[in-house]
Amino acid sequence: MALRRNYDLRAKTVKICSEAEKAPTAEKFSQLHIGCARSRKGCQVRQPAAKPRNKDACGAPAKSSIIAMREKTGMRNVLLTAVVVLAAASISFAEGIPSHGITGNYIEARTADVYTGPCFANGEAEEVGREAVFGWRINQGQWQGVDLAGLSVVGVIRSEHTLGLTTEPVNPAKAVLIVDSHANAEQRLALQSFARHMGGQLLSDVVKVSYAPIELTIEGGNIHGGAAKLTAGSLAEIQTRGMSAADHICGNEEVWYPPLNAMTHAMPAYTLENDYTGDGLGETWHNRLKRSGFVGTFQVQSE
Repeated sequence: MALRRNYDLRAKTVKICSEAEKAPTAEKFSQLHIGCARSRKGCQVRQPAAKPRNKDACGAPAKSSIIAMREKTGMRNVLLTAVVVLAAASISFAEGIPSHGITGNYIEARTADVYTGPCFANGEAEEVGREAVFGWRINQGQWQGVDLAGLSVVGVIRSEHTLGLTTEPVNPAKAVLIVDSHANAEQRLALQSFARHMGGQLLSDVVKVSYAPIELTIEGGNIHGGAAKLTAGSLAEIQTRGMSAADHICGNEEVWYPPLNAMTHAMPAYTLENDYTGDGLGETWHNRLKRSGFVGTFQVQSE
């Protein structure tokens, strides 16, 4: 059964697509992703055979044929106009795509399952899921005129309610930022600005900024595999693997909570490790072996 949900994350729609059935295979889980471009099978339309033109007794086209030819010419002009309009619309749409944006990889892990069924989700609501670690690695691009290629920044949050709970649309959170220590002074400020922009309300109350070497790697560069690792010195860590058929427990699983931050492409992932050992939030955690992660990519217009 196909599962489709649309979530509007700060005016950016993220489509969740799944072809997972009641008893999915590992291959089908590898196809579970958000923001996918789904191919459609084309339909072959057979054109009718051309009919002989009507002619009068002298061999010239009959009057009815002349009218038909004029109608055909008019239709051709209409179609040509439509093509030009569509081409102009395509160019206009292309202009809306960030041409000088920042692109990179993203990872997150929470303390509640994000890929789950109603029974599990209801059992975890307001019991767990208030904590999360997430991070961005900029592959290329500038922010506020500062080159951030190869650098990373991590956000760690703890909220009052389970993150993503629709019954609690107002959910204040405390946050800690961990900035890549490989960055220079100018880049560190730009990374903080970038993270606050991306995190929005989640990072509106940053109580501490720390600095540590950050590494975010996607195994084989393939986000669909779901295997990734984030380390922020000794302060935070996420490690994930791809979903498998064994992770489909009750038979009604779907992506229950969308990613916390806007992404262009995302895969739900199984979290092997989700740790935070720093201070500033009033607690630390070591959470593991949950269906609580996302791995993917992002793109945003540079400021």
